[in-house]
Amino acid sequence: MGFSGGDPSALREAARSLDNLGSDLADDSLECRGPGSDIAGAATGEIGVLAQNAVLAAGGAVAAAAVLVSAMGTGSDTAGEQLDLATGGQVAR
Repeated sequence: MGFSGGDPSALREAARSLDNLGSDLADDSLECRGPGSDIAGAATGEIGVLAQNAVLAAGGAVAAAAVLVSAMGTGSDTAGEQLDLATGGQVAR
């Protein structure tokens, strides 16, 4: 079924890789809390608060990236399943 294009196994492998990356990014986003608190304690007044907010915002951006990557992994897995159904498990050539 050449019209379907793609390899279901490769799609599932990509899904696993994306899921692993999403988990790593989620873990990394949590690591921003510690430095953010350290910065707030080290800098005085409003500067410390602003610096902490900047670090936490970066952590939030990483967390958002984790969600997007995880969603791409889910999409790849679903595409692999649908391609299996459409092709009877045959890889397009």
